[in-house]
Order: sequence, then structure tokens, then C-alpha cells
Amino acid sequence: MANMEVIFIGEDFYIKSGTIMSSIYEIRKEGLKRTDWGKIQIALEEEESINIRPANNVEMLWAYDRLAQIQRNK
Repeated sequence: MANMEVIFIGEDFYIKSGTIMSSIYEIRKEGLKRTDWGKIQIALEEEESINIRPANNVEMLWAYDRLAQIQRNK
């Protein structure tokens, strides 16, 4: 059975980024990958285990930096 590791960065990122960002990101070996609640639902239906936790300080710095990049490029 697979295990999905997810961080929650907050709902504001979705709106403030113009829907480019998500409020949740999957942790992968190659880095953070945007995901959504629908993908989590599908994973659960496929009997995957999902671990969701609040983003830590380093991950939140990444999120704020990414949001700033998006807002600069609008």
C-alpha cells in the first residue's frame, strides 16, 4: 500500500496566486508537487494512506517566495 505525504500551506495561497498554487502539496523526492483535495480523495479510494500536516517554517518560506514570484509575473 502506498503512502502519500502532504503539507497544508493555507487556503489564501490558492486565491492570492490566481489559482496557480494549491493549499496542499505532496512531498516527493524531487520536491513539492501541487496537489488538490480531489487527488487525495482518489488516493483514499485506492486505499492509500494519507498523512497531512501543517507546513513547517522552511516550507512556508518556500510558499511565500513562490507566491511573490507569481504576483511579480502577473
